[in-house]
Amino acid sequence: MNKTRKASWLLVLPALFLLAVAPGCGDDDDEVAALKAFIRILHLSPDAGDVDIWVDGAIQAVDDLGFLEGTDYLELDPGTYDFSITPFDDTTSVLDIDDVVLAAGTRYTVYAYDLAADLKAGLLVDDDSATAAGQFRARAIHAAEGVGEVDIRETALGLLLYDDVDFGVAGGYLDLDTMAYSIGFDLEDDGVSELVFSVPALDEGVYVNLFAVNDGADVYLVAQLPDGTIVVLEPAALLRVLHLSPDAGAVDILVDGAMAIDGLDFLEGTGYLLLDAGTYDFAVTPDDDNATIVLAIDDVVLAAGTRYTVFAYDFVGDLKANIIVDDATPLDPGTFRVRAIHAASGVGEVDIWEANLALLLYEDFDFTDVGDYLALDTMAYSIGFDLDNDAVVDLAIGVPELPAGSIVNLFAVNDGTEVFLAAQLFDGVVIPLTAGGDPPVCFVGSAF
Repeated sequence: MNKTRKASWLLVLPALFLLAVAPGCGDDDDEVAALKAFIRILHLSPDAGDVDIWVDGAIQAVDDLGFLEGTDYLELDPGTYDFSITPFDDTTSVLDIDDVVLAAGTRYTVYAYDLAADLKAGLLVDDDSATAAGQFRARAIHAAEGVGEVDIRETALGLLLYDDVDFGVAGGYLDLDTMAYSIGFDLEDDGVSELVFSVPALDEGVYVNLFAVNDGADVYLVAQLPDGTIVVLEPAALLRVLHLSPDAGAVDILVDGAMAIDGLDFLEGTGYLLLDAGTYDFAVTPDDDNATIVLAIDDVVLAAGTRYTVFAYDFVGDLKANIIVDDATPLDPGTFRVRAIHAASGVGEVDIWEANLALLLYEDFDFTDVGDYLALDTMAYSIGFDLDNDAVVDLAIGVPELPAGSIVNLFAVNDGTEVFLAAQLFDGVVIPLTAGGDPPVCFVGSAF
């Protein structure tokens, strides 16, 4: 029996189109399908090595199957079978799967998963019936050892697909519109997807199993296609963009020369965009003038499963950019996470205080500095800037109470008229916060 190894989506999709439009070749194929049972095998145990698969202890159905390899469908007469898994070229069984009942006209997937010391197998019935026009069929299977219960979401749509899926559990099929999806895994049940995978659009009528797999170093999404082909998807890098240059006008953002964001204006930001892990060149151009690059950001390395914010700032004559890593790990109850970024051109080194509490948050904070995250109790705050290092707040800006679990970047910005805070929320929304007329507060002799 032929094995299929992981392939790129670019190679797989043309074949999927043929599968979708020509599922059968005539009446003879239909008759065979009605009389036979069909079963395919998938190897998802990261440390089990290459294996052989035996049927009823005598028939070597699959030879030398490696991790993340699968087969196409094997035809068997309907009936009850015993399967066993042995190391490659060794007849000592490491896992027996007995009394497997295979029905005529039915397609099955059997998959081995977990670490070799606790090897398990699952049996799925594949639904190859016709979908509605413009749809394909998918389901998620949690086979990621060491990863507990998860929620699975479509992050771009904000849609919960599966709730509280535990290790070893297979979700039900979902019939979805043929489009690209962002599949997120919420590992902490906090509404934030720590891992997000970009799943390209599949052709109408295709059915796909999506297995979450952990190889001990990384968690993957393993897509099993109708012909048994296996495509391994790494977690995407997540990147959002923020425009903080007061006189640059609306801009476009190019990624490796291609348009990514169109017409981003001052104090506008994006939500997280999904990119494959890798190295990229970014360029900022005036809106609708992509031939004129006003800022190039080359050789930006984005890691799988990491969230980034890239922001352009300063006046256009001296335009700058920075990229920072966002921390989306869970927080203690009743707290939110915040950090300060000094992007206020013309404003030199400052001390940043919590004015009401007389608490020094950041000391000697200079233009372009990015502060460490602070975990604070959920309440309203007054953020004060000491501009001349005399322990007197010269500018105080109120920050309203934010919901517990919020993750916020607070950018100090100077638009040439006033200095204010731009609060970037987790979804990319930007809220300008201006001074509320608070009187100067002196911290000399305070308990801090």
